[in-house]
Amino acid sequence: MRGRIARRSIRRASSWRAPGSPTRAADFALSTARFVRAGYRIEVVALAARSGDSRQQSLVNHARALELDVVTALPTPTAHARACRVAADIVAAAAADPSISAVRVIDGDHRALGRERWAA
Repeated sequence: MRGRIARRSIRRASSWRAPGSPTRAADFALSTARFVRAGYRIEVVALAARSGDSRQQSLVNHARALELDVVTALPTPTAHARACRVAADIVAAAAADPSISAVRVIDGDHRALGRERWAA
């Protein structure tokens, strides 16, 4: 059963993205604009990780879910790389957007990284 579930979830994952996740920085800007107009303060917090480490953690989480008989979608390496690029674009766009109140990038130990460490 598990082998069949894993193959099915891998096939579905080629176009997988988290529900509600933006596919480009422009989508993120459009989404936040609605909340800014409604008077909300927007803060962006991003977790800094190397792409390879992020991919490995995705694989570990997927394996743990399968052990619990939970069907999950495992993004393909291409989809994962695209998500990493979009996340970096979103952080850069948010840092340049005056309507965003704060942008914080943290490392795996929850320490804030200075702007010189993540800004291009």
